[in-house]
Amino acid sequence: MWDNLWRKLGSGLLMASVGLGLGSCSEGGYLPDAGKTTPSKDGAGFDGLLIESVSPARGPSSGGIKVAIRGRRFESGSRISFADVDSAQVSLTGEEELTALLPPSPGKLGLVEVKVRRPDGKEAIRNDLFAYYPAQLSFGMPRSFNVDNKPSRLALGDLNGDSKLDLVVASHSSGSLSILNGKGDGSFDPFRRVAVSGAPTGLLLSEVTSDRALDVIVACDGGGASMWMFAGKGDGTLLSPRSLVSASASVMAGGDVNGV
Repeated sequence: MWDNLWRKLGSGLLMASVGLGLGSCSEGGYLPDAGKTTPSKDGAGFDGLLIESVSPARGPSSGGIKVAIRGRRFESGSRISFADVDSAQVSLTGEEELTALLPPSPGKLGLVEVKVRRPDGKEAIRNDLFAYYPAQLSFGMPRSFNVDNKPSRLALGDLNGDSKLDLVVASHSSGSLSILNGKGDGSFDPFRRVAVSGAPTGLLLSEVTSDRALDVIVACDGGGASMWMFAGKGDGTLLSPRSLVSASASVMAGGDVNGV
């Protein structure tokens, strides 16, 4: 009987010891989840300080817009930082809302850390509520590529199966297609000319023949409106054209309509 009782008591003591060990954590060993309040520097612990939302959820990398942070247990004199850059203007509009002037991004785009720090040193951090976007878009210098006379339509697709986008350009006045194989670095091989029966008005790249190779569909006018299909071989070359229907078009779209 004593043996059984001792085993029961020992088991209970062991469980209590394990529970106590899991419930305690030293400063520096705690990893907060998103939205949790971090311990203060003096280890005072938690008191309900929390960030719940940031509005707007996106801002320009140049900063300069007003951002509202809603949460709990905010105080006058709190500081707000975005990606570790302090806001120059912070105002308390209520115990549950702070307003801050968004500082310029320190070179970071996308989601960044938002931190509220009270005068008593306690902090709340969220990493999933606010993102910087580029204030300005910039592009490199334009490059030109030779194609047949007076291009009127263009389409991009992988015609030769090398996982690089190729360019197909239709020329209305010359009744032709220009096919340029892409190199994957923004440049293309010299164009190959493919004659078309008529003057192209519409162009579409789509897999029509179910052979996993892109086909080229061209709508033409001149001598009667018509649509032609150039079946792709998968190596960047095309089979002879096949007439699809007598109809005119300037814009076309393809997709699985009947689910077959």
